[in-house]
Parts: sequence; C-alpha cells; structure tokens
Amino acid sequence: MKKKIFFASIGIAALAAICWVTWLHAKIIVLNKETYLLFTYVNTYNLSGVSSAMAHWDTAIVISNTSADPWGTKQESGACTVYFYGAGGQPVQFITPTIQAGTSYSFDVCDSVLGFDNHTGYAIAACSFPNAHGLATMWDNAGQGDPQVMATVPALVLNYPRPTVHESANESLGQ
Repeated sequence: MKKKIFFASIGIAALAAICWVTWLHAKIIVLNKETYLLFTYVNTYNLSGVSSAMAHWDTAIVISNTSADPWGTKQESGACTVYFYGAGGQPVQFITPTIQAGTSYSFDVCDSVLGFDNHTGYAIAACSFPNAHGLATMWDNAGQGDPQVMATVPALVLNYPRPTVHESANESLGQ
C-alpha cells in the first residue's frame, strides 16, 4: 500500500511539473510574439515662418521586422502601434501598416502622426511580431532646404511585463 501511495505521489508531482513547464513555455511563447521598442527622443518642431534654433526639427522612425533570418526563426508579420508621449495628457497613437518579415517601415513623425506636431518627447512601439528593432533619426532644417542629420539613435527593446512601481528592475537592451 505504501509503495502505491509513494508512486502515486511521484506521478502527481511529475504531472504537476510537466503542467507547470508547459504553462511556462506557453507563456514565454505568447510574450515573445510581441516586441516593445522605446524611442528615447522624438522632436517635431516645424514652425513655418519662424527662424529660431528649434524651429525646424523633425524625426524619422524606422521599424524593422527581423524575424526573417538564416537561423530558421518563424517568420511573422504584423503592425506596430506607436504611442507618442510629450504632448501632455494621453499619448498620441500611430498605427503602422503590416510590416512583413524581412522588411522595414519608415515614417516621418511630423508628416505622419496627427496631434504630435511641435512637441518633444519619446515614443513606445508595441509591435505584434517578435524581433522588432528600430531607429530614430533627428535632423535640423526640416522643410527648409538640405536637412542636417543631428543624430541617429537605436530603439531600446523593452522587457515585458515591465516592473510595477513597487518592484525594482533594471531596463536593458534585452537583445
């Protein structure tokens, strides 16, 4: 009788461990289906008729779907919802078209994102595919002749879920 209870206990423990590993693996797969990118600086001052140092700035953003690679990663397509912060109140949203695996989508913030003109802030892109990466390029003299590229900054890949106010964790490139 004791042997049966012992083996039954081992069987239940093994089944529980298998269920837990399966649940954890499924959770990791679900979390890895999305990528969150932080663009740390976005500037869209493009004031007509004004001649000041900050009057003609703009930002271009490029998001690449790098799920096509030589290692056999499952190729997935999807769109990104980009949330622009800095306009005060609620973030301004911009939704990209579908970005196919192995391609990139670029847009000019001043021309494409309604409601974020003449602002400085940051943006977070929530992409519905794994392995998204991005760049933001800021330039001076936008719309006033030859633009002068000031900086090109890679987007940071954010870990998700992010820690709450009560938790402590460091952000990293997560790459």
